[in-house]
Amino acid sequence: MLVWLLQMTAPMLICAQEIADIESEEETILDDRGTVVDTEELLLAPSAETMPAPDALVWDLRSGASGTSLRFGGAGRSSPLMLRADDRGRYSGNMRAGFGAWEFHGGMLRFDHGFGLIARGAGLWHRVSAGSALQTPGHGAAGYIGVDPARRLTGAVLSYDRDGSGLEVLISDTQWEGRRLPLRAARLSGCGGFSVAAITAPDVLAGSVALDRPWTHGRWAFEVSQSDAGRTPRTAMAARIAWIGRGKRLEAMAVAGEDLQTKLSDGLPLVPGPSGSGWAIRGTVGAATAGRWSMLATGGRADHERSGILGAESRLRFETTCVWKTSGGLSLDGRARRVVDRRWGWAASRPWEPPGLDWKRVDWSFALRVAGEWQDWQLTAGIADRWFDDGIRSRSRHLVRFQADRNLGKRGRLRFGHLWSWGGALDLMTADAPAPGILAVRHARHLGALWSVGWSGAVLSLRISAAGEIIERDDDEGPRRFLGGRIRVRGGL
Repeated sequence: MLVWLLQMTAPMLICAQEIADIESEEETILDDRGTVVDTEELLLAPSAETMPAPDALVWDLRSGASGTSLRFGGAGRSSPLMLRADDRGRYSGNMRAGFGAWEFHGGMLRFDHGFGLIARGAGLWHRVSAGSALQTPGHGAAGYIGVDPARRLTGAVLSYDRDGSGLEVLISDTQWEGRRLPLRAARLSGCGGFSVAAITAPDVLAGSVALDRPWTHGRWAFEVSQSDAGRTPRTAMAARIAWIGRGKRLEAMAVAGEDLQTKLSDGLPLVPGPSGSGWAIRGTVGAATAGRWSMLATGGRADHERSGILGAESRLRFETTCVWKTSGGLSLDGRARRVVDRRWGWAASRPWEPPGLDWKRVDWSFALRVAGEWQDWQLTAGIADRWFDDGIRSRSRHLVRFQADRNLGKRGRLRFGHLWSWGGALDLMTADAPAPGILAVRHARHLGALWSVGWSGAVLSLRISAAGEIIERDDDEGPRRFLGGRIRVRGGL
């Protein structure tokens, strides 16, 4: 019934909401391969550091190991032009133009709706973390500047938005199993948080209805979706509720459904397979300005069958974070996480493995960062650790990091950093800022040590951040040492 309704109304749908710049440090981080990183998997991620923006048309040039990107935009607004090229010759870019309530967006795009049951934007994994609110519904199309082709669209969007209600239509193509396929999507939003979306592609017709509304002490949202990919229509539902009190917050989310994989989505949030159910509960006490403690518990189960062989997968995740600050300038951030994965029989997420009676893996991770001031220096120290055991073997990886900053007044700000990592071949993802305004992702699986020096300051009307690095790695090619560098220049016209 839902698909029939959307099929009848799809020709009427044309456009949506404000387009966001998803490459800002606050929303998306690109690693050295130009791929969007799941920020919830990072350990010791620094607080967001921004460069002051001129009160005029802003241009922002960034260059480093992952390539070069150039963005233009007005101060405090999303960029009307974004360009990026990486060291392998791959590129991406998009542009935006507005005419009153009308807006056009073309180039490399992403499309997101609701909780991602039928449409999940490129690079938006929607994982949950104790340190951030549970997932909120997505809001349509936006520019995408990553070079990762997964769910990346190439095309154009035309939208009309008036007082929060609007229409949006997307005409594009996408990569699917090595082929380029035409794709059309439409979204209608408004009516106090209500939105409906439809997606059509070869052998696929999918529709979704979502609602996101505030209430007296919190917020609630849900999504109902249906997809028909040349077989029996599949249905899924997701819901979230948040209660907010003075210094307290309690959230819960649940999702359940059958295989809804479309050209724009690869599964259900919180579910370890294409079909199943999942849940999440998160509680927070305190405020980030003084002291805050959060706890998260999630669970998910998926059932499978192949050639008469039954199987199931489950995932339980427990995580806690704490933030504590004193009036003397000392701050402490900590995080601990335990993930238990189990499977019985055949598992869709590991189809290359033969059916097993019982498989279990426990994955622990821990991080602690302390920051304070000493004379004219701002000092930061952090440790991170990851360990897992699957019953056959266990591995662990450890990391220690130090950083020292000094404010040079009108001459800018100077920063020194050192990172040391050792242990088994286990990926421990972390992020640091070798210079104010630059954010770098580190994969510590083969990283032995890193020394960095960075500077940030103003030259004429330009704001410049630059960092040099000496990196030691030990991988399949043996021990290596090489130099690296990153630069970011921002100015106004």
